[in-house]
Amino acid sequence: MPLSTHLDNTSAKFGGGGKGKHFILEREGTSLAFCYIRKNASTAFKRFFMGESPFKSRAGETSSDYAFLQKFHSAKLNKLTNADKKLLILRDPLTRVAAVYRNKFVQRDGNSGIFSDFANKTGRDPAETSFSDFVTLYLFKARQNDLSDLDKHLWPQASHLAKVDYDTVLPMENLHAVISNIIGQEVANMYFLQVTNSSISASAPGSNTWMGDIPASRLRTEWEHRGALPRDDQLFNKMLHDRLKELYAQDLQLVREVTSKLG
Repeated sequence: MPLSTHLDNTSAKFGGGGKGKHFILEREGTSLAFCYIRKNASTAFKRFFMGESPFKSRAGETSSDYAFLQKFHSAKLNKLTNADKKLLILRDPLTRVAAVYRNKFVQRDGNSGIFSDFANKTGRDPAETSFSDFVTLYLFKARQNDLSDLDKHLWPQASHLAKVDYDTVLPMENLHAVISNIIGQEVANMYFLQVTNSSISASAPGSNTWMGDIPASRLRTEWEHRGALPRDDQLFNKMLHDRLKELYAQDLQLVREVTSKLG
């Protein structure tokens, strides 16, 4: 069974408006480009680029890892089109939304931007916001259902795509195996073996307990004391699940098309 496939988006079937950023690294005679989508292994790729970049000694010239990538590794369309490898990493959009909530509202990792936007748009304290309120008061209230009006972590994956033929498209869980074949297992193990910035392996008490109405501050206390986070199935109920499927319909179509090719 293949671990990756290709997706021809030259006709902009899944967007192509240029919202997303692409970065490219020349390494051992091969140019490797990837579509930067937040919560889709973006932290691992930033670490990889920072560690393998020929410009890594100049990291002090920029304010962040992302700024470093923008300054030294940004890939415009012509450069992206000619890259030897063009990677696109996808994940279930509802799982991605849950991961954003756990990582930004419970763990509070790099959350200043989304906290500020949430407070400005809802008038609520984000630290006391439950997952249900996060979805209903923030995502559901996006202007004309335009999710690009929200924090970038919640932009649809499809909106990041460029008008290119991505030759290596894969679900996020296949990333280590696929990237190992491209950059070698030893290097892949350095950057992609351990999940970074993770809110995936979550486990909270009470396997059937719905936790979607519990404020983030209480979930954070549980995480600080026990390392426990609510799983996806503990955050969603039918209403939230069904409405989010409508909001992220194009992402679901994109993921379905890719997974159907993988068997």
